[in-house]
Amino acid sequence: MKGIKIIIYEIIFFSILMAIINSCYKRDEKPSDVLNIIYKLELKKKYKNMEKYFYNVEFRDIKTGEFIFNSRDQFIDAIKKEGKVYGAFEYSRKGLLYHKELIDKMIIESNDELNKKYLINYYIADSSMYVKYLIKNKKEDILYYINGYTVFIFIKHDSNLKILFTTNMGVIKKDDTEKSIEEKK
Repeated sequence: MKGIKIIIYEIIFFSILMAIINSCYKRDEKPSDVLNIIYKLELKKKYKNMEKYFYNVEFRDIKTGEFIFNSRDQFIDAIKKEGKVYGAFEYSRKGLLYHKELIDKMIIESNDELNKKYLINYYIADSSMYVKYLIKNKKEDILYYINGYTVFIFIKHDSNLKILFTTNMGVIKKDDTEKSIEEKK
């Protein structure tokens, strides 16, 4: 009887241990998961809760070092003012929903050409030591979605997937490109 009790206690102990391990293990996040969360938070106007889904880059003037803007603030301000381009970031609910359906199928890991075009030429790497580190040492932690004129760049940071950069989110198909660009002028 004592032996059966010990076996039952061991089973219970290991079951609890496995439950704890499984709850601590973070499953792989997909870019569509991040976009879906942002969409739900935008509907609820919970802008402060969005902050953790954007990687913040503090941009400074290259010559003077003077502060220009935080990328996370621009992202969230653009979401609050949907339909208006705010700095380099444009938010479109319709665009987000459209690209959310395609992003996981079209996401690619970074390469030197993409990193130069978007992270180096836009001075993002110069403004973030972490991004510079990823470019040199962990390229697989930088993900690109490029669909026509629309670009999303995600990075893995603190075991989470975050948006680093996005442009032309409102362009949802090639026929709309000229119209979207005209509306921005």
